[in-house]
Amino acid sequence: MTPEEASAILNNVRLDDRTKEQVYLPVFVLFGLTFLLVAILLGKKMLERGEGSELPNWARPAVTRPKDYKPMPHALPPHKVKRIEPRKYRKRPSQTLRRPPIPKSD
Repeated sequence: MTPEEASAILNNVRLDDRTKEQVYLPVFVLFGLTFLLVAILLGKKMLERGEGSELPNWARPAVTRPKDYKPMPHALPPHKVKRIEPRKYRKRPSQTLRRPPIPKSD
């Protein structure tokens, strides 16, 4: 076979002549069928899974508190606070003594 014959055979078989639909359609169909197969198998597995204690911790449904749950406060406040009185501190004797005024020099 001469190189001219080989190039003539290669020129007759062109992959570029196929349209995008001819190339992409089988790919999308295969992808869709694979997705459906995986979804069906996973769905079956999820439906057949065990309940409660036979499941590992990470697969158990989460236990959540109700929304209206409020924890008990540690110290209950008084029913009615009329007025908060300021604290009265005793002054030390050193604070009660006044310093002598500084004499003004004229």
